[in-house]
Amino acid sequence: MSKGDEPAYPASFTAVAAGNNCELNVPMPDDWPRGLTKRELFAAMAMQGYNANASESQMPSSRTAELSIQDADALLDELAKEAVQ
Repeated sequence: MSKGDEPAYPASFTAVAAGNNCELNVPMPDDWPRGLTKRELFAAMAMQGYNANASESQMPSSRTAELSIQDADALLDELAKEAVQ
């Protein structure tokens, strides 16, 4: 799983064993819904910025989406470089 495919807000759940006071914090099963990926979240944030800018908000939505995805991918690439160093 690439960094962009990881959940933006990872979650876990607490399982409590019956009959005793033991709690175990475990990751969510793979088949449970995860919500937005980091890539989707970053693209949504970029798109929000484009739409908040009066001159940029005149762009067709499809172009705004393309640029937002490019911005998200560029950010993930830079973060991956930073993690390696």
